[in-house]
Amino acid sequence: MLLGRNRLLSAYAVLAMIWLSLFQLCRLYTYYDPSSFFYDSRKAYETRYTDLRERDADHLLNTLHHASIDKLSNVNSIKNDVDIRGQDKRICIGIPSVRREKQHFLPRTMASLVEGLDAGQRSALRITVLLADDDPMSHPAFGQEWLHVLADEVLLYGNDSSSVVPNVYRYVQPFASEEDKTLLRNDRVHRDYATLMANCRATEAQYFVLMEDDVIAGRHWLNRLLDGLEYLERTDKAGNWLYLRLFYSETYLGWNSEQWPEYLVRSLCFYTMVLSLYLVVVAVDTRRRSHTFHYKAHGYNVLHLTFWSASFIALYFMAGRLTVDSYNEGIQEMPNYGCCAQGLVIPQQHLLTLENALHAAADDIAGDSLIEKFAGDQALKKYAIVPSLLQHVGIKGSSDAQGNQPSGSNTMTTHTLQSKLRALKVLEGASHAKTDFKLFPNTPHQAFETWLDEAIECGVSEPHAVTLSTIDQDGRPDARILILKNVDDRGWHFATKADSPKGRQISMNNNVALTFYWPGMGRQIRLRGKAVSLSRSECDADFSARSTMAQVTAIVSKQSEPLLDPFELETSLKDGLLRQQNKTEELSSEGWVVYAVSPDTIEFWQASSDRLHQRLKYSWDAVESGWCKSALWP
Repeated sequence: MLLGRNRLLSAYAVLAMIWLSLFQLCRLYTYYDPSSFFYDSRKAYETRYTDLRERDADHLLNTLHHASIDKLSNVNSIKNDVDIRGQDKRICIGIPSVRREKQHFLPRTMASLVEGLDAGQRSALRITVLLADDDPMSHPAFGQEWLHVLADEVLLYGNDSSSVVPNVYRYVQPFASEEDKTLLRNDRVHRDYATLMANCRATEAQYFVLMEDDVIAGRHWLNRLLDGLEYLERTDKAGNWLYLRLFYSETYLGWNSEQWPEYLVRSLCFYTMVLSLYLVVVAVDTRRRSHTFHYKAHGYNVLHLTFWSASFIALYFMAGRLTVDSYNEGIQEMPNYGCCAQGLVIPQQHLLTLENALHAAADDIAGDSLIEKFAGDQALKKYAIVPSLLQHVGIKGSSDAQGNQPSGSNTMTTHTLQSKLRALKVLEGASHAKTDFKLFPNTPHQAFETWLDEAIECGVSEPHAVTLSTIDQDGRPDARILILKNVDDRGWHFATKADSPKGRQISMNNNVALTFYWPGMGRQIRLRGKAVSLSRSECDADFSARSTMAQVTAIVSKQSEPLLDPFELETSLKDGLLRQQNKTEELSSEGWVVYAVSPDTIEFWQASSDRLHQRLKYSWDAVESGWCKSALWP
C-alpha cells in the first residue's frame, strides 16, 4: 500500500487544513460575487463610491443654482456656449428621460457626466436629452436652469406652438407609426432610442452613446472611454462590432446552465490531471522499491483522491465565477449576459440600420433585447469596459410606479435609506468663523443674546424656535418645538396651556431641557434646568399680546385630544372668531401659563469643518452664586 494509515491521516489533515483555509478566504473576499456561495448582497451593494459621486454631482448642481451667469462661464465642465456647441463632436450622448413616480435621477446623471471635465474634454461631447413624455411640461426637468446649462440640446415630442417652451428646446416628430396604435412601453422605448440615434447621426459624431437617465458616471469616465475607443480603433474595425458597454450587470456573468458542458470538461480535466499525477508517483514509487502493483490497495487511494478532488472542485464553484474566472481590466469581448442598456457606445456607421430595426420592432421585445438580437443577426461583436464606467443608481430607477423590481433586473447600487442619509451633506454651516470663547460674557444670558443677534443678522430662519424636552408620567422623554418668548435673569421663557401634555408633564416633573439649532451657522445651544410658572399677571399680559386668531385658537383647541371630525376644528374656530367679533364673549386667559426655565447648565456648540468642534459650558455654582465656564472636548 502506497500510503500507510498514519501517512493517510496526515494527508487528510493537511488537505483539510488547506480546504478550510481556502473556504475561509472565500467567505471573507468573495461576498461581492453574485454567483458565489458566500455572496452577501448587503455588503456587495454598498454605495460608498456612488455616494461620493452623487455628492460631487450635488455640489455642481448647487453651484449652478447659486452662481451668476458670469461665474458659470468660468466653469470648464459646463462651458457649452455657442462656439463650443458648434464644434465637431467626437461623441454624441443621447439620454431619454420620462417622469418617474418615485424619484428623479436625471439631474445627478447629467451632473456626474460633466463634473470634473476640463473645457477640452467637454468640447468633445454633445449631450442631448429627450424629455419623452407625451406632455413634456409634466417632466420635473422641464424649464430647469441646470438642464439647458448642462445639455447641448433638449428634445421634446410634439409641435412648437407652446409659448412657454424655452428657446433652447427643440421639438421633434417621432417616426410615423400605425394610425390609432396605442404605444406600449416597449414601443415608446424603441421610438425614443431611434429618435436619439437619428438626432446624433445628423451631427456626424463618430460615436453615439445611448445612456439611461438613472446612472452615475465615475470620476474619469471620459478618459477611460477615449482610451478604450483608441484601443478598439487599433485592434478592430468599427464595422465588426456593434457596441462597447459602459455598464454591465454582474448578476448574469456567473455560472450559467447553458455552459454546463464546459464546466464538466473543466472538472474532468482537473480530476484527470490529479489522477495522472498520482499514477506517475505510484509508478515511480513501485519501480524504485521493486514492489508489485496492488490494485486493491491503490483502489482505496483513488477513492480518497476522488473525494478530495471533488471537494476542491466544489469549492472552486462555490467561490463564484467572477472570482475564479473574472474579466481582466480594459476592453473585453462580452458576447453574452452583459445586461442592460444603461450605457452603450455605438459606432456611427451602424446607427441607420439599427434605427430601422427599432422602427420595425414588435412591441413584445424590450429595447436592450432588440439591440442584442440585432448584433446577433448581423454577426457583430460586443465589447465592454472592465470595470464599469457607470453605476446604476438603484432599484427605484428600474421599477414600476409601485416600486416593484422587474424580474431579471439588477442594480449595481441598491439605494437604501441608510445610503441616502449618508449621502446628505452635513455641517454645511461649519464654514462660519470660529468663536473665541475666551471673550464670551460672564453669564450665559448675555452670550445667548449675542449669538441670537448674529443669527438674525445672518438670516437664520426662525432662530427663536426651540425644542422643549420634558418627562412624562412613565419617565419617558417627550419633545416638541415651540417659540421662545423672552430671556431675563429668571431664565428662558415659553408659554403653553396648563392642560396641554407639556403643561401636565411639567406639573409632575419640572426638570426640562431646551435646544436651539441654527444649521446655517453650525451652532447649537443646549440648556437644562427647572421650569417655573410666572405670576398670573405676567401670564395674562402675554396672552393679551397675542393676536386675536392666536388667542381664539388657544381657547378652542383641545390640544392633543383625538380629532374625530376634521370639520370640528374649523367650526370651533369660526364660532370663536364670531363670538369675539360680536363681543358676546370675552377672551379668557385662564389656563394660559408662561414658564421660565432657570438653567443649571447651558452649553454653546460651534461646528467646524475639520470636526474640531468648539464647546463651552456654563455651570451654576450655588456656593459662589455665580457662573463657571469650562471648555469641553467635541
